[in-house]
Amino acid sequence: MKMNPIDTMIKRVQAEQKVVSIYANPEQPDASIVGYIHRASYDDVLIRHLTPEGKQDGYVLQRISDIFQLDVDGDYEQRLALLYDLQNQQHEQLDVEQDLLSEILYYALENDEVVTLYTNPDDPSGAVAGYIHAFTDEHVLMRHITREGREDGYVVRRVEDIFHLGILGEYENGLDCLYRMQEQEHIYFFQVLKDNKPDLLRNVLLQAKLKGWILRMGLEDEERGDVIGQIQQSDGEHVTVRRIDEWGHEDGYTIIFVGDLVKLNIHGEEERSRETLLAYQQEKGI
Repeated sequence: MKMNPIDTMIKRVQAEQKVVSIYANPEQPDASIVGYIHRASYDDVLIRHLTPEGKQDGYVLQRISDIFQLDVDGDYEQRLALLYDLQNQQHEQLDVEQDLLSEILYYALENDEVVTLYTNPDDPSGAVAGYIHAFTDEHVLMRHITREGREDGYVVRRVEDIFHLGILGEYENGLDCLYRMQEQEHIYFFQVLKDNKPDLLRNVLLQAKLKGWILRMGLEDEERGDVIGQIQQSDGEHVTVRRIDEWGHEDGYTIIFVGDLVKLNIHGEEERSRETLLAYQQEKGI
């Protein structure tokens, strides 16, 4: 099968170890990922990322199918390569081979490294960052962190939706520092055994139900809007959710097909606020 020009250029630049600018967001055509290609697979390319000052900035994983332009040997790329060398910069070693995304998630899990996951190309600001708590071939469960380094509950994202990932960069290291310096700690959720592959999503839903936690659930059909509330029933295929509004009032029920769930935010700051208001309403008999 004949390789397309993007794949051909990626392999050439990787072999020559030249700095490359990669463009993958049509909504921001001037925004690029700049660095050295560390590894490439059929689906993804892993870049040793550089700052505009030529300093090492961890690694970025980018889905190849989203790339629409590569720049190499330009003045900007050559300047960054020179700055990188003159400042004796060096990236931390990240040993991965072929299944890049899975191997990076495993590395982050084993080394308790913060990662940033992008899953919605239409909303890059909706990225989530934190520590990987567990993952399977289908889902990732993360201990979520706010931009200020505070614990923010747990989030679940679909592996197939991840198109961009950051690890070991200034942003991720900064969040890790803030989290630890502020002595943050996530509330215990449940332990996932490393020697098996449970149905992670259904396990998350069950444990959230048992704890009575409020969840924000994103659906495949975004026009339906997020469903926020407590899980009342779950049979593995469907969940019945008691909706809770922003003031802690009960707002009826919604039945959701588990296969329609694309993301979950669980017991974070926003959800805990609703839990507090709900408890107040129940205490007052409102």
